Amino acid sequence: MIKGVVFDLDHTLFDRYATLTEIAPMMFEHFKKKISPGLGIEDLAVNLIYADKNYICFGFDEVVKYLNNSGFFRKKIKTDEFVSVLFECFMQVAVPFPYTNDVLEKIRSLGYKAGLITNGSGELQRAKLKLLGLEKY
Repeated sequence: MIKGVVFDLDHTLFDRYATLTEIAPMMFEHFKKKISPGLGIEDLAVNLIYADKNYICFGFDEVVKYLNNSGFFRKKIKTDEFVSVLFECFMQVAVPFPYTNDVLEKIRSLGYKAGLITNGSGELQRAKLKLLGLEKY
């Protein structure tokens, strides 16, 4: 008998790629002096998403290595600065998938409990839940 449903947060309830697109202007502003001429916010969003899809499983060092080697940055950025800016942005903006609230409401209406398992930092994940309006679930 099913009593509850457990979710991961990123890429399940939290649309990481839509969020990366939304935070691209903030990240662009921070790194604008290091970005290669002629590249804009949309270019940054595309590169962030590509790097996240292909390199995040190897860690942030590999994401930054890709970004530095791709030609996007004319001046190399450091991993700690990138992660700091990224997390600061993630603390301000979070985009849910279009179905997130409907699914959680349906689970609640059926009497099931909802749970969350994540490997992200607790502080950051709690901030995402708050921004997404999911604390009540």
